[in-house]
Amino acid sequence: VLSYNYLEQLFMRLCIKKWHGGASDISSGRTEIWRTVFEKKNLWGNGIDYMNGMDAHNSFIQIMGTNGIILFIVFILFMGIIITKILKIKNKMIYINFFGAWILVSMFENLDIFTCRSIGTVFLFFVYLVFLMFEETQIKSLKQN
Repeated sequence: VLSYNYLEQLFMRLCIKKWHGGASDISSGRTEIWRTVFEKKNLWGNGIDYMNGMDAHNSFIQIMGTNGIILFIVFILFMGIIITKILKIKNKMIYINFFGAWILVSMFENLDIFTCRSIGTVFLFFVYLVFLMFEETQIKSLKQN
């Protein structure tokens, strides 16, 4: 049976400490921040300033830490709705690419709308959601013309 501690140490060895001979942490302290968030998690969150102006450098972990487990689950359900909507669109490659890139970036940077320093990226994501929401209406309009 693999323990959580063993998996964490394996991840640290393979992905974080490997690149500098194990002497330095290429994660810029993210792993310590993530560990703190998981230790302090609760249903309702710890508030925006619970990390003294720092962020988790991961949107999912940031949302869980600041807003709590309940809002984290709502956020994951929201992501599921977006994926379901994308799969229903005929020409979906642009949406898949954009959403996939957003998820990839959000794994290593905080794109939470309340605590993000990259507000332009968050704005772009919401513009994307508007286009996705009205995709079917736009297609029907083009067919009528």
